[in-house]
Amino acid sequence: MAQTTDKKTDVLNLRLDPALAAEIQRIAEWRGSTASEIARELMRNGVTVERQLQAQELHRTYENSKIDRDPERGYLKIEACWAFYTPRELNERDAQLSEWEESRR
Repeated sequence: MAQTTDKKTDVLNLRLDPALAAEIQRIAEWRGSTASEIARELMRNGVTVERQLQAQELHRTYENSKIDRDPERGYLKIEACWAFYTPRELNERDAQLSEWEESRR
């Protein structure tokens, strides 16, 4: 029995400065993708970074929980690398997928 899924999409119109639009287009051409796909991926990555900053704030004392993002006092440091799944991680992911598929039956 085939299952159908409802695709829900939200539209967000953004105004990009010319330099940012050109950079997104450059990345899209380099990776052989569309500017829209690249922009979505970059936004997902940005959300991940923001969540990590929020987690960092939650580890601080209540009085000092919010990080003052004043550029005169500090900067956002991002260290990124591509990490391939380990065999263990692949096995865990496959097991989770199998469990999920079983629960859907």
